[in-house]
Amino acid sequence: MLYRWLGKTLAKLSVVAVALCVFSAGEGACEDGLLLRVGLASWGFSVKSIVFSSASGLKLFDASGSMLLETEGDECIRLSADGGVFVTRVGLQVKSSPGPFVVAVSRASDAITIQSADNKRARRYRGKIEARLKPVGMQLINIVSLEDYIMGVVSAEMPSSYPLEALKAQAITARTYALANFGKHRAEDFDLCDTSHCQTYNGVSAETPRAAEAVRTTEELVLTYEGKLASVMYSSDCGGATQDISEVRPNVRLPYLCSVTEPMEIPHITWEFSMSLPELKEKLVSGGLKQCANMSAISVAKISSSGRVLQFEIVTDSGKIQIEGHKVRSALGLSLVKSLLLTVEQTQDGIVIFKGKGAGHGIGLCQVGTKWLASAPTNWSYEQILEHYFPGTRLQSLRAISASGVVRVLKTLPQNLPTDTLQRTSIVDESRYNSESIARHRQSESGCSLAFDVRVEAPDGL
Repeated sequence: MLYRWLGKTLAKLSVVAVALCVFSAGEGACEDGLLLRVGLASWGFSVKSIVFSSASGLKLFDASGSMLLETEGDECIRLSADGGVFVTRVGLQVKSSPGPFVVAVSRASDAITIQSADNKRARRYRGKIEARLKPVGMQLINIVSLEDYIMGVVSAEMPSSYPLEALKAQAITARTYALANFGKHRAEDFDLCDTSHCQTYNGVSAETPRAAEAVRTTEELVLTYEGKLASVMYSSDCGGATQDISEVRPNVRLPYLCSVTEPMEIPHITWEFSMSLPELKEKLVSGGLKQCANMSAISVAKISSSGRVLQFEIVTDSGKIQIEGHKVRSALGLSLVKSLLLTVEQTQDGIVIFKGKGAGHGIGLCQVGTKWLASAPTNWSYEQILEHYFPGTRLQSLRAISASGVVRVLKTLPQNLPTDTLQRTSIVDESRYNSESIARHRQSESGCSLAFDVRVEAPDGL
């Protein structure tokens, strides 16, 4: 999977992770699906002006629950952040709101189109769109059901030309990842972002019929280990062997994130690049490795059981130093150093040659390997694929493994909105959200919860 991971390595042990369903008030009946707040980071965090539209028309609500504007048909609403105030325009109508947020809701549950003010970019999303005021603009958040979110992820993360069983394996892995990482961006008022830092998500614009079928036929299926949600990962191309998480995170012991060897006949990408020693030195220093300023040589010092570089040895004027492999990769760029499954050669005239295989961190499911395992003559099912890459895990339904209990929910819309627009989503731990959000949104209802052992962050990007 193409994603960059930031922040701490581990979350707290045995935290309550996700409510699998939210019960409607009064009846106690389980509503369909969990809602996620997906930060549309790909649009930027300081959007000055944006245009919303929907085939059936839109309703735009302010933070108090009052409707600012309503449109019919595909009439557009232009929303701008002007001096800490929202300004909305539909035709000749102009209204303003002090924030802190507004929410666009389709009148007939159609997808909402977000279009840039200059009309150069447009993308469609299911669910609702929230815009939150920021110091220099606004931030866009898509409030969307878990299954609709996974459809947008699978289509963006794996080519739909891959075998259906591969797409099913991707859907289950992406769903498990989303739940285990729920609230990853809690400090920014959303759960997951739409970039490779979490999972790439492009909304309805990316959806394909095959990816949608894979999501529908695996609905609510997740991977668990010893009754708890597994902390899964995936990457584009493991190069023939996946990486054991404990070799890059020594304090983490997750048996299902071990090194798995693929059949020799599976083809993997190879790559090569070279640069002069002065060029390499400059890139490393500008990438944050100041200790490389006086380097005169670089070599591989330590590799993992899968063959990936754990440490490079750098020769400097003051002696030899060792630097973690992922730091060198990050400094040089993930698009250049596609993986750490590589060798380094330095010629006599000062040219450094990197030769590698695969792409990504190589932990967990390998997308290229999944494609080939699901193809003839192997024709593996998604169950066999997941057992191969995550040995010891179990496939279980969210409803089957959920346990009754009190679930704290974070409302995504104000309490006094019309009931047909009121939706809620669960939170991992309300103490981790800012007090302002809690005071504004907190509510307790009966529901379902699931725990996971530990949330693990990948050692580097892709």
